Amino acid sequence: MLITHISVDYNQKVNLGNFESVSVSINIHGKPEDDEDADACYEFLLNQAQQVVMSKLLEVTKAHNVTCPSVVKYFAGKETDEFPSSYRFSDPSNLPF
Repeated sequence: MLITHISVDYNQKVNLGNFESVSVSINIHGKPEDDEDADACYEFLLNQAQQVVMSKLLEVTKAHNVTCPSVVKYFAGKETDEFPSSYRFSDPSNLPF
């Protein structure tokens, strides 16, 4: 099979409160060169799409003073680089909440 075109669609929706929400989406299309791997091109385009959408959502949520876990990750009231589900506590008494 010859892949002549790769398309990535990425969408993220955020509830702004007061029965309002915003949806940010992007469509990116690319044509891999003859020597390029189609899977690598797809991953690159998807990563680019996610970065663009999340940066725009960060602008929107800051403008509306909304904390959105899918845009800015928080754990125990502090901004973090990981989602809370990635934290592991061996002793339940050590939980921060």
